[in-house]
Amino acid sequence: MHDQLIELLLTGTVDTLIMVGVSAILAFLIGLPMAVVLVNTSEHGIYPSQPINHVSGWVVNITSSVPCLIIVTGK
Repeated sequence: MHDQLIELLLTGTVDTLIMVGVSAILAFLIGLPMAVVLVNTSEHGIYPSQPINHVSGWVVNITSSVPCLIIVTGK
């Protein structure tokens, strides 16, 4: 019984670390370029472009609300 519990805890811990690691890598790979685009296309950025900044800001705002919607609607 004791060995089964330890094995179950280790399996759960490894699974959790893998999920957190994959999501952190994806967030970094998607979030960093989006942040660079937002900063560089802002009014005082290197390449000011209101349409690009507006669209990328809209995408960031929509995707940042998705986790809250998942939590609210989840059962």
